[in-house]
Amino acid sequence: MKIKAFTILAFWACVGGSYAGVGGGVGPYATALKGVGDYVFGAGVRGELTFNKYIGLEARVSYTDAADADAGIMPFEAGIVGIIPLGKSNAELFGCVGGGYYTITGDTTVGSTGLEMDPIFGFYGAAGLNVFVTKNIKLFIDIKYTSAKNEATETTTGGIAGFYTWTRTTSVEYGVDGVGGDIGVMFTF
Repeated sequence: MKIKAFTILAFWACVGGSYAGVGGGVGPYATALKGVGDYVFGAGVRGELTFNKYIGLEARVSYTDAADADAGIMPFEAGIVGIIPLGKSNAELFGCVGGGYYTITGDTTVGSTGLEMDPIFGFYGAAGLNVFVTKNIKLFIDIKYTSAKNEATETTTGGIAGFYTWTRTTSVEYGVDGVGGDIGVMFTF
């Protein structure tokens, strides 16, 4: 298995212009943890594997914390990256689209309702700029839109048997929906 993995990586390296690396970044997010916080701030790790100088895959893992609540979101995201080299400069534009699994951490109840927030599936799209400082270090900045929504619902019934009954439904939307940004450094190899 190790030989096969090495062979595949060696083949991708022979295609030309390929690299793999990991990096991280921090940035303010205008992304709302709906029903919990107004904005979030986080840090994470971004890994990238390019097949050639135009296309690749990426994975992102981060943690964002709601500003006014004891909860946060931990996204696990993966997507496809398209790259446009900018001539003979050390810069390149990139864009990516992908999906994610967003887990809620900390206090997972929505406000005073007591409703639990479950993990959410969603999608994201990002566009940005990579600038190679050296052969093995690049800086990146991107703007990212994320959309992952869910709804917590609870129905309560009561009353006096044989006399009258009532039903009350409590429903709260929560999730990630908005624009954020990342800035960071990536080490390539």
